[in-house]
Amino acid sequence: MATGKLAIIFNPAGVSALTSRYLRLGNADNVYNYITVGKLQNGSSKYIGGDPLNNLQSKASLSPPGKRINVYTNSNKLSHGIDWFQNTDLQNYE
Repeated sequence: MATGKLAIIFNPAGVSALTSRYLRLGNADNVYNYITVGKLQNGSSKYIGGDPLNNLQSKASLSPPGKRINVYTNSNKLSHGIDWFQNTDLQNYE
């Protein structure tokens, strides 16, 4: 985001608009955020598990700049680590 070049990020932290302006982070058009999403609970529209950082920040209306790509884990475990992406077929953006 700071360079304007392609960036692929896994479970990134959200950045407030004020922080983005202060750090002059610029355009996020070439930023792709892969974020783990937990397991859908029966009879509900809520997911349990997934990336705890994004779960918490989304409740505070913070999200990482760029395009969000959900990676569904089908697990109710917390999944912040890179190991959740190792067996995932990720799109090539080059």
